[in-house]
Amino acid sequence: MKRTFAICSMKRWTRPVMNDVASNGDEGLDRLISHKYDALVLDLRMPRKTGGEVLSIVRHRFPTLPVIVISGLARETDFQQTTGAFAFLKKPFQVAELLDAIRRATAR
Repeated sequence: MKRTFAICSMKRWTRPVMNDVASNGDEGLDRLISHKYDALVLDLRMPRKTGGEVLSIVRHRFPTLPVIVISGLARETDFQQTTGAFAFLKKPFQVAELLDAIRRATAR
């Protein structure tokens, strides 16, 4: 299964828009370096770099970027990896839950 790293932009939209998706953590980090985003939706389980590794890098390099972490395997260790995340959503979740988390994260 392909894991995703979604990057969101709220500018000029009444609803959040996923305007970039990466298939792994390295690709997503490259995009964060080259573009400005309003929020990040990050899966904990990804190839190359885990979501926990990516979150640690994002917190260091982009400290004001809100990160919404998602995971289908919500174990204690998953929650420990989300330090610094704005929100954590356990899969499966409703699209409305994700949109609400993005709205709240970008309203700050």
